[in-house]
Amino acid sequence: TKAILIGNSEYPHWPKGNIQNIVVNLKKLKTVLCNSDLVGIKDHPDNYIELLNYNKVDILVKVNDLIDKCNFEDTLIIYYAGHGLLDLSDMKKLYLATGDTRDNGTKFTCISSDELKEPLMKCKAGNKIMILDCCFAAKAAGLQSDAASLGISYWGNTEGVYFLMSSDVDVPSRFDPKDSTIPTFFTQKLVQTISEGSD
Repeated sequence: TKAILIGNSEYPHWPKGNIQNIVVNLKKLKTVLCNSDLVGIKDHPDNYIELLNYNKVDILVKVNDLIDKCNFEDTLIIYYAGHGLLDLSDMKKLYLATGDTRDNGTKFTCISSDELKEPLMKCKAGNKIMILDCCFAAKAAGLQSDAASLGISYWGNTEGVYFLMSSDVDVPSRFDPKDSTIPTFFTQKLVQTISEGSD
């Protein structure tokens, strides 16, 4: 199993967007993902990459580099926590905020759902899991109304591709802005489920 964890807690060009809870998200997730009794991912650059507050280009380069190392026996996990944004000129796409995101330049300073789709679909890993903890997350799966039906027309062949989203297409994700020592609500539950299993 290989994993790349992307988290953006600080936005120098958009200070109002800061979410310090995301720092905790990455720490907690690493603890369970690299635990040999749970997921058991090796804490090595060929298997586990953590990107906190990276810019758009560097994130895409790291994602593609890890994808190139995958083979069919692998499971690839791509996790993102930060802001999911929409652009009024193209409401069908989700944009993921990065370290160089500007509040007036969504299309040019964020990672679009298309920019994740292309490398993920060419990945040779037998199983590919996309986990998004952000507002409007379900849009990344090509959904336009609700999360009841998978966006097959958007993704094409989805065999071996799995989505885990914190929010529906028109719903914000939640965190406690008054307590930055705890993860966002979705990731907190995710870590708990990996650690303890689901009821």
